[in-house]
Amino acid sequence: PRAGALPGHSLGGGSRGEAGEAAARRPAGDPPRSHGDAARGTHQVASEPARPARPRKRKLNQPPKPGPLKPRTAEVGLVLRRHPLEESLDPLTKDYVTVDKSALVKHVQKFLALKLRAEAPWHQLEVFASDKSGLSVLLQTNMTLGEAVTMHDLDPLLLCLKYRRRG
Repeated sequence: PRAGALPGHSLGGGSRGEAGEAAARRPAGDPPRSHGDAARGTHQVASEPARPARPRKRKLNQPPKPGPLKPRTAEVGLVLRRHPLEESLDPLTKDYVTVDKSALVKHVQKFLALKLRAEAPWHQLEVFASDKSGLSVLLQTNMTLGEAVTMHDLDPLLLCLKYRRRG
């Protein structure tokens, strides 16, 4: 080996390695590549066909395009609105929720008590459903939402429930 070369390394005049091969292919006067695919010599050659461009990602400050929210087959789409006679409870900021059909009405009551920060306990909230004729039906706390849909012939895709405080 030459003077100053380290044994087992390519720094002092051993084999060229990848960087040396890239330097040998580089035209005279072209600066050396220091990073990326160009440094490894695997960059795309002009004679190869161009790769198709990747689709652009949505910018973070743009909202997603609105589309209809549809519950899955084992879910029910709930619209939770304040009963027209209720004055002490506030309306929800987001009133559409998808819930599993096996969820009980008491789970909806607990959800409402949590979201509304009601001073009253959850069991003092009443939940009503409107059937196709427009009549309001009080839902029992131990009934599942799937049972309520089939028993009262309600629309599972858009089940409109109204809530109020008992009393």
